[in-house]
Amino acid sequence: MIEELHALVEMLGQLPDAALWGAGIFFGYKLILYGGTTGALVYSLKLLIGAVLRFKSTPKQPLPPADFTLDDICIDSSINLRLRRAIKSLTGTSFMHDSNVDWLEDAIVEHRKINPQYWEKKNYG
Repeated sequence: MIEELHALVEMLGQLPDAALWGAGIFFGYKLILYGGTTGALVYSLKLLIGAVLRFKSTPKQPLPPADFTLDDICIDSSINLRLRRAIKSLTGTSFMHDSNVDWLEDAIVEHRKINPQYWEKKNYG
């Protein structure tokens, strides 16, 4: 390895000054190009890491509650979820299914007709 280094130094000593300037400019250009590319890659990586950290650290905005009324009774999303779970648990009946809750309104209206004092006790109207 030392022999190759001595041969390279002797060869550079025999070159004219213009060739040395050309080699210096070429290696300087390569160094600037490599530094610019590396800097761009490092900057892009920094932006990517920053975006991922912002995405992970930003708290998710909660969805507004989905309220709907059923015969003048306000039912929020938690009650709706519990009703749907109850419907799914009652699989033995043929009139209960997940896609429509009209039967529930009919049942509540029918129960109000039969048992009005129950609804007055519960302050539902």
